[in-house]
Amino acid sequence: MKLLPNGQKNIKEKHFIYLKIFNNFKKRKKKAYIKKKIKSMKFLGGYKKGNTAFDSLYFKSIIFFFNITKFLIIIQ
Repeated sequence: MKLLPNGQKNIKEKHFIYLKIFNNFKKRKKKAYIKKKIKSMKFLGGYKKGNTAFDSLYFKSIIFFFNITKFLIIIQ
């Protein structure tokens, strides 16, 4: 941090440093969020390339629905 001729610190520079730190923090937070998302996708039914959490949930719900219908048919 540079000192101005009258002995004061350059406030603009200080502000810029704070902004830099804040932006880095935001980036790290975003990365952590993305990692969490991928983990949740793995949990929901295998995260593969081109396979989103929505797809896997959709297929799981279809399978679940078929299982219920089989069960109902067996009961009748």
